[in-house]
Amino acid sequence: MSDIVLNENSEQVTVLCSNLNVQGHDFLLDSPARRKPNGPKFRRALVHDQNDGLTFNFGNDYPGGVTISGVAEIIPQKQTLVVRGGISYEAEVLTGDKGQGAIEGETHTVVVNVNELLDAHNSLIVKLTARVLALEDLLKK
Repeated sequence: MSDIVLNENSEQVTVLCSNLNVQGHDFLLDSPARRKPNGPKFRRALVHDQNDGLTFNFGNDYPGGVTISGVAEIIPQKQTLVVRGGISYEAEVLTGDKGQGAIEGETHTVVVNVNELLDAHNSLIVKLTARVLALEDLLKK
């Protein structure tokens, strides 16, 4: 059974069906009241793109970007997930001491920049490699 239901105050339309088949390539979602001045003309939320893929925020039509809450899983199409740009994440950490006004055993949020972390590890690897090579030279003498 299928039906299109308009609620009493005309604020919401409900489509009752098992499968909603939309034949088109762009799904536009727009609220003029929420637009920033001088923004893009279109608001393409979902696009069936030229690579037969599904693109969110096609053409960066939403200047505020895309927020995905409650993500349970990301499954890459290939073995590698490609991320363009930097990555940071927030983590809850346990305070180890009472330094800087913190209470021992209290948790707080820290932001971890993955690029900075990788740079620090790479720098450490270069230094350790140099030390190992220097030790090898000493052992050869």
